[in-house]
Amino acid sequence: MDHPFKKLVIYKLPEVLAAPDPDLTTAENIVFIDEQGTTQEAQELLAKILKSVQVVDFAQIEVASGTSLRLSQSISLENQNLISFGPQLSQLGLSVSLPLYQLGKVGGLTILIVDDLAKIAASNAKKKMLWEALKEMFHAA
Repeated sequence: MDHPFKKLVIYKLPEVLAAPDPDLTTAENIVFIDEQGTTQEAQELLAKILKSVQVVDFAQIEVASGTSLRLSQSISLENQNLISFGPQLSQLGLSVSLPLYQLGKVGGLTILIVDDLAKIAASNAKKKMLWEALKEMFHAA
């Protein structure tokens, strides 16, 4: 049986030293993407988006369409930021409903659900909504 985490990659942008730690309970920032988020263009956009709010250390998980996870068993739910580019909360095993581009909280977990990276890349309005939400999430200027 395939594991529900199709691919788990810890990304460290070049200015931060890499430290192999695939444990989601210790990751401060967790990013979920769908299959379209794995292209080179999408990964470059993701790096640019996160770097704009000084997020250089994050765990990235690809969620295959049609699969669901039990995320609450894999993360600490305390002092973590979760951003999902495509996958919905129900697909991640969280029974919370949030509008796109608006922050939500579950305990100490801050959650942001947005469109997939391809839709964001194609829309200046979505980029602006994402920027506003990320500024709020990471207290950026």
